[in-house]
Amino acid sequence: MTEPKLKRPIGGIKAAADMVKNLDGPTRERILAGVAAKDPRVAEEIRKNMFVFEDLLVLPDREMQVFLREIPHAMLATALRTASEEFKAAVFRGFSARARQMLREEMEAQGRRRRSEVEAAQAEIIAIARRLEGEGKILLQRPELK
Repeated sequence: MTEPKLKRPIGGIKAAADMVKNLDGPTRERILAGVAAKDPRVAEEIRKNMFVFEDLLVLPDREMQVFLREIPHAMLATALRTASEEFKAAVFRGFSARARQMLREEMEAQGRRRRSEVEAAQAEIIAIARRLEGEGKILLQRPELK
């Protein structure tokens, strides 16, 4: 009996990230530590792909408010450049009317941004989200979404 031939390769960083992100926290960290011991670059790439900016939509409104208090407005304004309308709406719900207006003004004042600047701001925001999760202030991996 011959093995079926696959039309496309299986695996890679994205596939690994998709699997690892659905594990419980301690298991996820153990696996990533093991990968990092063999190849720190691969572990970092998996981490980057495990959670992307738009995944912050899993935060309930109250946790979104806690999270948003930690983000500088200029950084958030830059990060929102490529965000979906759904994501922007979730962010704006987390602010008072005055703060919403200030954020919109900041976005307008910034003008155009390079994609690399937007991605850097999003990466910093994800790092803040991970820190807050580590402190127990927010929950990024929702069991009901698994």
